[in-house]
Amino acid sequence: MKNGRPKKVILSARIKSPHETKGFGYHLCKAIKRTVLNVIIVFFLFAVLYYTDCFWMVESPITLTPIDISRVKDPVMAKEGGKDSSRENYELMFVDHLYQGMVSGPESFVFYGDNIITTCADGKVVMLGPNNETRVLYSRCDKAGNETECGRPLGIELEANRTVFFLDSYHGLFRLDLDTLKQAKLFPLDQTSLEALQIRFLNSLLVDPDFIYFSYSSAVYHREQFAESFIDAECSGGVVKLNRKSLEYTILVSGLCFPNGIEGDVKDSGYFILSEITTARVLRVKKEDGVTSVFVDGLPGYPDNIRTDGKGYWIGFSASRLNLVSEVLYDRPFVRLLLKYLLRYGIVNPVNLAPPYGLVGYVDSSGTLTKLLHDPTGHGAQKVSEAAPHKGHLYIGSYHPRFRWISRYKLKE
Repeated sequence: MKNGRPKKVILSARIKSPHETKGFGYHLCKAIKRTVLNVIIVFFLFAVLYYTDCFWMVESPITLTPIDISRVKDPVMAKEGGKDSSRENYELMFVDHLYQGMVSGPESFVFYGDNIITTCADGKVVMLGPNNETRVLYSRCDKAGNETECGRPLGIELEANRTVFFLDSYHGLFRLDLDTLKQAKLFPLDQTSLEALQIRFLNSLLVDPDFIYFSYSSAVYHREQFAESFIDAECSGGVVKLNRKSLEYTILVSGLCFPNGIEGDVKDSGYFILSEITTARVLRVKKEDGVTSVFVDGLPGYPDNIRTDGKGYWIGFSASRLNLVSEVLYDRPFVRLLLKYLLRYGIVNPVNLAPPYGLVGYVDSSGTLTKLLHDPTGHGAQKVSEAAPHKGHLYIGSYHPRFRWISRYKLKE
């Protein structure tokens, strides 16, 4: 206080930093630059690892047979840089989309009159009518929820145009009477869990008069961990043989690398053929004792479900081998090991890195690949789980939940 008056205090305005004076556009631009820089760094590191892989002394867990499409008419070999203007090679681009938005990841099909029954990624088994009617035959949850709890139906078969058999990957083998809609669980019995049996990831099945044969893709990983099972290249899968009367079972085959689709041998009813995804091949298995041999090898994709037309087999390929991702996984084992840990910690899923390629093949009764149908765009079909022949058409599904239709392709005479 001076001369009895209060002293004036002058408050100076706070000077803003240059950072605070910038607008939204400035900060957005910086964020984009940071993201682009991070992406460049990641790609640079992968490039270094890719071209120096041999110095890391890591052995590949799986050795694939080179692709053999020598007997395929007008083959497409994108990986080889070949060019072909024939529209026939890309016929999967020209399909009908059925039941658009009514299904999610239709995995496998059976045909009941004019209806299609399919297993879906949302945990349901649904019947689809000719006028787009939908009827839910199996569902464990009213709303979409955890896959372990709500289940994931995969393989399905129809017997005597009345009884449906299907596998829920987490919960077992079921029988459903289409007349009464009564449902019975055939495996595992009582409260025994698949965990206790050291069987996980139930997948595909074949129904015979006396026995049911079904694959389990892994004894280590669950279905929702399928990418990790594939990247890990572990071979703990097998085939179960279940007696339909006593419901007693045996492990017919074990030590398989991601076994999947099963179909009866069209030449000899004492055998069935079985796809093995990780090795990109199909096996031939004797039903009596499980003796196994290679039926077809060197496939251009990773085989999923198999369906017969009575003369040969239509195979859906879950992914193509004709891309860089596949090459990295098998020819660059250190990169594969790195991707395994990135996947384990949820950083990246290598399966999603693969392009949405659609690929279906036909193998004759002697085990020769004779036809391939492609969709490099993924608009007609992609990540194919099954191609089921029915009344002059192929009905094509996908294991991926974003695939929300059934593709129908008209077969040529």
